Formats: sequence, structure tokens, C-alpha cells
Amino acid sequence: MIYVWELEDALSDCEIIENYPDDSRGASCLVLGFCEAKPVHAVCTIKTDPEELLLITVYDPSKRPEKWTEHYRKRR
Repeated sequence: MIYVWELEDALSDCEIIENYPDDSRGASCLVLGFCEAKPVHAVCTIKTDPEELLLITVYDPSKRPEKWTEHYRKRR
């Protein structure tokens, strides 16, 4: 469960950890941000005209620690 305020906090200072330039939905990326100590992953894309950030999926990677290394920055 990720609250909206946690998502906003995490996305206010996040980093791109994977790029998906050939995604069928259009170029997108996986970003990692933190709300306090809670990690948040978001797959998103930026559309133009008008400029909008579109969220494709959002999740807490700490719920699946066996899938991530380097403090949730790299896939195992």
C-alpha cells in the first residue's frame, strides 16, 4: 500500500534506474524514490502536448527483496 502523499514525496526526488525506449505504450522508465526510508518504484512516461507525467504502475520493491540488489536499484 502506497499513499498518494508517499508517492508525491518519493517522486519529488527520484532517479531513473531503467529505461524502456521501445515500450509498446511509448518510451517509459522505471524510477526509484524514497518516502523517508520507504522505497517506491514507478514506471512512468512523459507525454507532450500537453506535458503530462503518466504513471503506468507503482509499487513497493521492499515487498519483493529477492528481486532487487543495491538498495532497490538493480534487478537480481
